[in-house]
This record gives sequence, structure tokens and C-alpha cells, in this order.
Amino acid sequence: MSCDNTKRHHYIPQGVLNYFSHKRKIWWHSKKLGMQQKQDLREVAFKKHFYKYPESNKSLEIDFFTEIDSDAPKVIEKIIDSKSLNMLKEDDKKKLLKYIASQSLRTPQSFYSMGNFERTIKEQIHENITIIKENLKTDYLNSIVINTSICEEILKSKLMYLYKANEDEKFIIGDCPVLTFNKNNRKEIDIIYHVFPPVINYDMYFFPISEKFLLIFLNNDLSLIDDMFFYIKTHNDFQFINSLDPTGLALYFRSVTPATVETRL
Repeated sequence: MSCDNTKRHHYIPQGVLNYFSHKRKIWWHSKKLGMQQKQDLREVAFKKHFYKYPESNKSLEIDFFTEIDSDAPKVIEKIIDSKSLNMLKEDDKKKLLKYIASQSLRTPQSFYSMGNFERTIKEQIHENITIIKENLKTDYLNSIVINTSICEEILKSKLMYLYKANEDEKFIIGDCPVLTFNKNNRKEIDIIYHVFPPVINYDMYFFPISEKFLLIFLNNDLSLIDDMFFYIKTHNDFQFINSLDPTGLALYFRSVTPATVETRL
């Protein structure tokens, strides 16, 4: 592993957020602070040294995410340019699935969820019981690598669809952008930022790759089609509701302001 001198660790890669921006400027909205602001991509969706191991200079930012974050935007660009998944080669699909799998696990909320799980065990069972092997941060970073492979295999087993928004539609992306659903579970939404319990195989996975395109992964089950279209129509609502970064960063836009979106939710 190599030394990481990078301070800004982006939990949503700039190359992906770029498809929700205009000239590298992007709107973000804070639910917690009630703020909205337009900033450069470099200034949003990051935490300082977030993927750095506490006991060394080793870092997933360099040793795990560098390749993933470089490959994914190139594949996404192919999809957007061709408006289709048909041109993707097997290697392209592999890169795309690895990115989406890792994206579901790499957000700050996944780290905080792991800590909350540890505290709940101590409070409700016994203070001497722990899920931690080394320390919370190290275990979390190690789990990203392991669970990314597991989630990648889950996505590989599903059918992949590309949905293009209507002329008057625009998708938004939140700080927990991979949305997961089970059949006929319309009153609830599960988002796969949890490290414990282990990665779950959901019926449906949704991930916006731009304002106009939404990637969908479904079980091979025709009865899911109605549910799929329900969640497409309510995608922005769920992105807003499930934006959970404790700092309050919630939504990213391009040509609409946060106030415009909020009036629709």
C-alpha cells in the first residue's frame, strides 16, 4: 500500500457528481442546517482523511478507490453518450458494478451506523460485548473491501436497466445515493449503508448516473415491474428523505435550486 497525502476523500467521486453539475459547479442543500449553496465539485461530498487507517498512512483512497473512481465516470459517460447499455463490454460492466457496490458502503453514514450498532449492543446486551476486532475505523475500512465484493456479486445476478427521464424530469443524487427496495415495500425504504448486518440481497437497486439517467438492478421477476415504475416516479423523494450525512449535506442539483425541489416533496 502507498502513502496517502490527499486530505479530501470524496465519498461520492467528483467524476460522478460532474453529471449533476454545470461547469463543475453544483447545488447542494442541507436538511439539517436549512442551507443551500452552489459550489465547485471539489468542495462537496468529502471528508478529510475519511478513508485513512488510524494506525498508519495506509488509505483506501489510494489503494482501493483510485482505480474505481477513475474507471466509473468513463463507463457512465459511455452510457450517457449512447443512451443505452448495449455498447458496454464485460469489462465496462465489471467496473460499473464494482463502483456501485462500493458506493453503497463508502458513505459517512455507513461508518456512523457501524458505531451506532456497537453502542446499541453495549447498551442493550452487555458492555463487554463488542463487534470490533481492531478499532472502529479500521474495521469499517476493512469491511468496505470485503462487502464491496459481496455486493458486486449480488448486483451481477440481477437484470440491469437504464431509464431515461422524461423531458420535464430531472433526477437528483443524495449523500446515500444507492437506494434499495423489496417487493411491495412501498411504505419503507432500506438503504445499504449498513455494515452490520452483512450486505443484504434486495429485490431492487436504484442509482442515478446523471440528471437524465437512472440505473436499475432487478431480480428476474416480472411482478417487480410495477414496483420499479413506482420507485422511478418517487426516486427524488426517496433521495431527499434518505440523505443522512450527519453534517447535513443532502442533495446535489444542476439547473434547479433546492427550494424548487422541496416544493415538490
